[in-house]
Amino acid sequence: MATLLAKNRIIIGADIALLDFIKAPDSAKMKVKQYHQDEIKEMSLTFSLNPLELQKIDVLNAENQTISITFLNKKFNHQLSDELFTNRLSSFGLPE
Repeated sequence: MATLLAKNRIIIGADIALLDFIKAPDSAKMKVKQYHQDEIKEMSLTFSLNPLELQKIDVLNAENQTISITFLNKKFNHQLSDELFTNRLSSFGLPE
């Protein structure tokens, strides 16, 4: 175990490495990098621990900009209407 913790990077898959893992009392954050992916430098995933749920995704892109996605008011096992995924031309200001 000490050898694993001493490594700078832990290879998860063929081209994915775990760069960092930080655990707090109520959350955990892991920073990963996918090699051969030029558009994304690294990505951080933040989880709540009890229950284990994805809370936030931070993506550092090639221009050193961080894009954050935070999940709020999550609903599970909720039925979604098919109309949610239908584009209507009128919603873009175009005639139908």
